[in-house]
Amino acid sequence: MRTRMTISLEPSTAAQIRREAEYDGLDISSWLAQVAQREATRRAYARAAAERRAAGIDNEHRLAAYAARRAAVRHHASQEGTGAA
Repeated sequence: MRTRMTISLEPSTAAQIRREAEYDGLDISSWLAQVAQREATRRAYARAAAERRAAGIDNEHRLAAYAARRAAVRHHASQEGTGAA
């Protein structure tokens, strides 16, 4: 469902939006909707990251630990595959 809106923009901003929409092969309404959805998603991820930081969960540390576990599993699997203990 679509809702009609009227917005006022500087001519240069309107021209830039028009160019970007044309470049992406979209009409202006679709392009603006897509940009709004991307921005909403970006903000949701940013809020979630802020909540993790506030809770003391360090993303980089968590990802490094995950990578180390994966490497250990791969190493173990390669050792089993060769018959080495």
